[in-house]
Formats: sequence, structure tokens, C-alpha cells
Amino acid sequence: MQKHYRHIAQSSTLAMNTLAKTLEYQGKTIYKFGFGQSPFEPPQPVIKALKNNAYQTSYSHVQGDAELRRLIAKFHADANGITCYPEHILVAPGSKILIYIIMLAIKDAE
Repeated sequence: MQKHYRHIAQSSTLAMNTLAKTLEYQGKTIYKFGFGQSPFEPPQPVIKALKNNAYQTSYSHVQGDAELRRLIAKFHADANGITCYPEHILVAPGSKILIYIIMLAIKDAE
């Protein structure tokens, strides 16, 4: 059955996090500079916005929140002089899923 599935190696960031935790448990001081889950608490305005919107139970747009995509397009126009449109922007919960989606979209991506 496994012959039908592509082998996907363990996430490097998760492997680094696991090794860091193991070394911490051994009493070693670790300074984490890898990507992945942030060790910092979200800013209070973000926590407040989450609390204020917790009642929303329907799925958002597949490409991400429309207003957020509009603001991203405006930001890049203002800050970088790049003309882009909200419908050309994809917002996701993390970089791994975005890279995975790109690889799925491109034939024979490795």
C-alpha cells in the first residue's frame, strides 16, 4: 500500500525542536534560532481580536480572509510599489502548508 504514497521526510523544524527539548531536559542551555512555532505570547491586541471573534464558526474563504488579503495588497502597493490584487494573495496558518500547496500545484514538484 505504501508504494502509492510519496515518502515525505520529517519536518526539519520539528526535528530541531525535538532535539532542543531533549537537550533542555538534559539541563543544557539552548538558544533556539530555528523557524517554527513562536516562543512568544501573541500581542494583547491579537488576543483581544481573537476573543472578540471567537463566536464566528463558519469557514473563511479558502484563500484567507478577504479584508486581510486587501490590506496585504495595499501594504505592498504602498511600501514596495508592487501592484497586486487580493484575489492573487493566499493567506494560510503557516509556511509549511503554503509550500505544500505550491508543490501540489506544480506538476512533478520535488
